[in-house]
Amino acid sequence: MHRIELNLESGETRRINTTPYQVGGNLVLIDEGLPVPPGAEAPPQQDLNIVPQVVTRRQALLALLAAGKLDQIELLIQSAPRAVQIAWEAAGTFERDNPLIATLAPQLGLTDQDVDNLFIEAAKL
Repeated sequence: MHRIELNLESGETRRINTTPYQVGGNLVLIDEGLPVPPGAEAPPQQDLNIVPQVVTRRQALLALLAAGKLDQIELLIQSAPRAVQIAWEAAGTFERDNPLIATLAPQLGLTDQDVDNLFIEAAKL
């Protein structure tokens, strides 16, 4: 894992590698090279093939871009009813079981398995 640090004065960013630990029941990220707090435990490994039920807007858009579907979905949204446009544009997250996803997927040529795979890939971003 990593985090991005932004220098507010220069506007420069830098990527800092981190390692996740559980401390007192909370997940914390420890910067690479820093000491691990007493009592910290490595969190249980997550199965990366479990379909996440929610992804952020950023994750979803990047996954659609990587799959070559972003331009196609943007065209669909432009020709959709205004309520659909608002729902799409205002979404901060996308839920796997949202009816909008179920409606748009076939229009993009995506099967349920394809959508599951997009959510899995999105969660990695």
